[in-house]
Amino acid sequence: MRNKKITMLGLLVVAMLAGCGNKVQDNPEVTDKDSAIEAFSEVVAQPATEATTEEPAAAATEATTEPKPTTNYDIPLMNELGEEAYLEKVGAKKHDYATAFELTDDLRWTIETLFLNAGRYNAKDLDKKDNWKGIFVDRFLKNSWYSCEYLSQIYDGDSLMDKDQIEYFHYSLTGRYIEFDEYSSKPLDTSQASSGFNTAHILDYDVTENGDELKLVANVGMCEGIKEDYDSIFKVEVVLKKNPYSCFDGYSITSLDYEENTTYQAPDGKEHVVYGWFMEYYEDEKKILFEYADSDEEINAERNFSHFISVDVSEHPEFYDFVKEHEEAEEYFTYKITFIFDESNPAPFETIKPTAIGVKE
Repeated sequence: MRNKKITMLGLLVVAMLAGCGNKVQDNPEVTDKDSAIEAFSEVVAQPATEATTEEPAAAATEATTEPKPTTNYDIPLMNELGEEAYLEKVGAKKHDYATAFELTDDLRWTIETLFLNAGRYNAKDLDKKDNWKGIFVDRFLKNSWYSCEYLSQIYDGDSLMDKDQIEYFHYSLTGRYIEFDEYSSKPLDTSQASSGFNTAHILDYDVTENGDELKLVANVGMCEGIKEDYDSIFKVEVVLKKNPYSCFDGYSITSLDYEENTTYQAPDGKEHVVYGWFMEYYEDEKKILFEYADSDEEINAERNFSHFISVDVSEHPEFYDFVKEHEEAEEYFTYKITFIFDESNPAPFETIKPTAIGVKE
């Protein structure tokens, strides 16, 4: 192919010289036709000419055919709109990890609320929990005792959360995207508050970091209502993972586990009294449920009793007959429940086996 090109170029030069003699004569370095042909042949024969005219064209072809890189996000709508437009739609912003880890109020309150309402928790198993969506909506989005900066913006507005905002908040909390199609046609009204009876507070904590994951080990106090003397103490282990799209200062909660470290009052073998209001009778279990009202001073009532008291009357069915008779009357009664504080009734008092049930005078 190379020789053929040179031959054709040679013939072209001869033709040019025959018809363009004046131009050759104008060049002082070329004085006749034979010299011109020889000079032109040497130029054509240079090997660099062929390589330099083909390589850039090939490189340009490769550059135009190379696919552009794309980012796949966990949230489908973010893939559809793009990062910036999605964050603007849900009213959020991307977190900047310019500073070291700090347990901010938003993240602290979220860990405490998750501990109270979910207990042992693993984000990868949420799809298996039938009641998880209900816990999430009631105990985070509609909880009058819990809030964070993102939710405060919604509360300050019309208190309505649309499907995309709910899914974003869930992704912030868990690092997992779950659809909430039940709110696609009607938003959630967060002003319809629902709250639990217990509260929890992180007393102290330590953090170890391993790449994008952090392990937080904390002592958590739990109590009925709000107070400084906690009924129970737990050692709680939380795994956090960096999530720049999370509204909890760039972290999602991967897992939570705990063990109780509470020291309870030792049995004294003495007779004690607790007071309560009748709530319900469970006939199959032979148990009466009372709402806690008060107790004698020798028992740490706040530490040893919860909001409700379960009383086992299986050995004394006449105790329920007494309660039933009084509940059928028009008067409202507070019941006096007497029991022995021993190994059969250990603290904390979840289920009591009574020696007597009467009415408080």
